Amino acid sequence: MAIESYRSVYTVNGRLQAVLVQSVLERAGVPVALKRSISGAYIDVFVPEAFVFDASNLLHPAPGAAEILSARAA
Repeated sequence: MAIESYRSVYTVNGRLQAVLVQSVLERAGVPVALKRSISGAYIDVFVPEAFVFDASNLLHPAPGAAEILSARAA
């Protein structure tokens, strides 16, 4: 897929953070592309348009989402 059909969902300032975010998304079945910013100071995390909603929910969960999951595990 061409990067033009992808959308940035997250920006990090280091390779380790980028790989961590990439790993989280790919384990959830979301394709990922990493691209260094023009200045080279940051790395943008891109996903296909069809996965933007899922990626956003994984990277920015709703407040209280962790508590719901913890309650089910107990």
